[in-house]
Amino acid sequence: MKLIVSGMPTSVHFTLSWCIVLNFICLLSLIFLSYVFGGFGNSSFMKFGPQHSLIILGISIDTWPKYIILQVFIMCFQVTDTLVNEFANPILGFNVYNPDKKRITEFTKLELQFYCQSMWLIQNMKSALMVLVSISQIDITISKVLYMELTSVYTIHTLISKKTFGDSEETVQLL
Repeated sequence: MKLIVSGMPTSVHFTLSWCIVLNFICLLSLIFLSYVFGGFGNSSFMKFGPQHSLIILGISIDTWPKYIILQVFIMCFQVTDTLVNEFANPILGFNVYNPDKKRITEFTKLELQFYCQSMWLIQNMKSALMVLVSISQIDITISKVLYMELTSVYTIHTLISKKTFGDSEETVQLL
């Protein structure tokens, strides 16, 4: 498979590798700029562990037991969020937004409308609350991302294990 990037045909592997390197450089630049301009050490965001100034959704996280409970909550929240995003959202999204799929047999119109609106309303509300949690302190932001990425190792493995690879005809199984 060939892609066109800046007018030049390239391989999919090269394009993906280039995008990963570019993203990594941007991330390192952001961390470097935060360090240079004094974000580390001077901000309440750049602290780790329980703090008297760490208040999340009105709750002071100032002891290790509270901090551990917060981390367990964030882990459960991110694991379930990742599972829903990677298993349920494609089913809904492909049924609603695929312009080639004109006939839907898995749902009635009302069912699909209900599932989509319910799922996306709940996810958006959760996302809004998690923004408040994430911006409170750097270690919470990092742990949130780690929980999500560790779960996605499982979900991606599960999804790609149902596919075949190589020169043979590829088959895809649905969940």
